[in-house]
Amino acid sequence: MRITSLLPLFALTASSLGGALFYVSPEEPVAPHFLVRGFEKKAATVSFAASKTEGRSSYNGTGSQVPFLEQYGTPQIGQFYKGLTTPSGSINYTYFNASGSESVTNPAVDATLRFNDPNNYYQLQSYHMAYTHYIFSGLFLRLNLQFVDQIMAQKPLPSGPDKYNAHVTSFTDHFDQILGANNLPGISYTNHKLALERAGYFLGWHGQANLTDNFIKEISGTLLAGYTFKPTHFDHPLSPAFLPRNQTHGYSAQIDLIAQVTNHVGVEISAATTSYGRYADTLHIARDDTSADSYFSGPPLLGTGIVLKDPGSLWVFEAGVSLNRFLGFFITGGYHFSYQELTQLTLQDSTVLTGSGLSTSPGAQNARLNSDPRLTKWKNHTIFTRFGYTPSDNHRFVPQIDFAVYWPVMGQHSSSASRIYVGGGELSIRWTF
Repeated sequence: MRITSLLPLFALTASSLGGALFYVSPEEPVAPHFLVRGFEKKAATVSFAASKTEGRSSYNGTGSQVPFLEQYGTPQIGQFYKGLTTPSGSINYTYFNASGSESVTNPAVDATLRFNDPNNYYQLQSYHMAYTHYIFSGLFLRLNLQFVDQIMAQKPLPSGPDKYNAHVTSFTDHFDQILGANNLPGISYTNHKLALERAGYFLGWHGQANLTDNFIKEISGTLLAGYTFKPTHFDHPLSPAFLPRNQTHGYSAQIDLIAQVTNHVGVEISAATTSYGRYADTLHIARDDTSADSYFSGPPLLGTGIVLKDPGSLWVFEAGVSLNRFLGFFITGGYHFSYQELTQLTLQDSTVLTGSGLSTSPGAQNARLNSDPRLTKWKNHTIFTRFGYTPSDNHRFVPQIDFAVYWPVMGQHSSSASRIYVGGGELSIRWTF
């Protein structure tokens, strides 16, 4: 084997469309893109990228900015354990049993749980890696990995007429212990350390054509299709009582188009979708079956059950206009949209939702299950700017340097980060035999 060119490509983000658009979630609505190079054959690329999403707010169901853990509402403290059995001698008994020494249910307190402390924040960092092998005629294979390191610091505060009630104050002071007694992580400070979040393998094709005597000078495109999979945890590792985990394995497809309109103006468009497979496992679900009409559906949801989950399809779109080819320098501005359809649950557990006639009505059981507001659709709109330096692929050495910042502008049931940074690096090698 004889190496004919070594193309070092180091970047602070992928400068063009063509990568991991399907690796997004309500908490991280933006993912890095990996550039698809114009190699015909006998080339391999190793890519690395990172994204950082940080802030203290989310969008609720009406699109208003609210504290991070209030994107699905503000629950009544006295109803948290409604429909569940309180084990004797436990902290759950202390607060949720009518005979508990600090009961918030007898008498029922008029207080909601808020997360509006000014020091609350979240920080989500994802690390993406890809290996791309170019085969022939623009065909390539790609392997993608995503690792996450996520931090959440959320101090709960009571609100309402009874917020100064001694039992309510004690309840919020011991909220992490209450979550722990229900096999949930605390939220005052939680660090989900670096762990594999998703992986995928894809087959793609990249083509490029130079046009003469046309309004468009050059056009290139990429098609990608493959399979994404992830560890089989349903609930969010930071705080499954509050945040969704509405993704499993699925099939993904992506298309990218880049048109060079003039010598220095390009237009980039990318769209991707993932259709997720159904999966059965234990999930935090609505367990209150004490009444056919009035019940608690959270969040938080402290009870669990076995369900079949059918996540809604994910859709991502991005478009930008680039001023480029100024001795290799460019700047791009654009718009990014991500959206996931409604998630549906089907009960697989005969030991739950057996009261109030629900056990004889599977339709009513499933309606109760799907009352969980965390299952609803989510969407996110951001604008971005990206700038950097990259010469053409015709050079023997192709260093690429760029940087991107995204600003969320609208959304529904998704994070409203103060800003999102994206960065990474890439090394391409071409050879002949």
